[in-house]
Amino acid sequence: MPQFEIQFVGRDKHGKQVPGGPGLVIQGPVLDVIVSIPPPAAEALQKAKKQAPNPVAGIALIDTGATKTSIDNRVIETLRLPPIGTTKLGTASGTHEATLHAVQIIFPTMNNFGVVLPQAVSCNLSGTILPGGGQLTVLFGRDLLQHFVMIYNGPLGRVSLIPG
Repeated sequence: MPQFEIQFVGRDKHGKQVPGGPGLVIQGPVLDVIVSIPPPAAEALQKAKKQAPNPVAGIALIDTGATKTSIDNRVIETLRLPPIGTTKLGTASGTHEATLHAVQIIFPTMNNFGVVLPQAVSCNLSGTILPGGGQLTVLFGRDLLQHFVMIYNGPLGRVSLIPG
């Protein structure tokens, strides 16, 4: 089974690179992802002779405190993902209702390994700007993490993900 290691080099508030453990603390465990419609939805569109929306590339933050993976509202709209239900979310700012959508998450740095999530949460991540720059598009929750073995090596600023 291939192992993919991510070496984090964060940036401090002045934009200076901070490697190793401090870099991981500043930046957080982030990785590139591509969000797309699930293969069955793409096949249905193809049969109907309709064009599937283009996948959306973005940045995911691994959040072991999140039960479900969350996708930014703008990505959900771009992919024209229909809601499949609702859920009540408990966050640091209280509880609220959110819509659920089926999505596929692809990891380009892991030989395009992909996972279909039957229920990802639509949420507003527009205010989440990463310290090293870039806009967060996915909160990588435990529902997605269950497809990996994760080794978090804080002192070295390294996170290893092994698809399971």
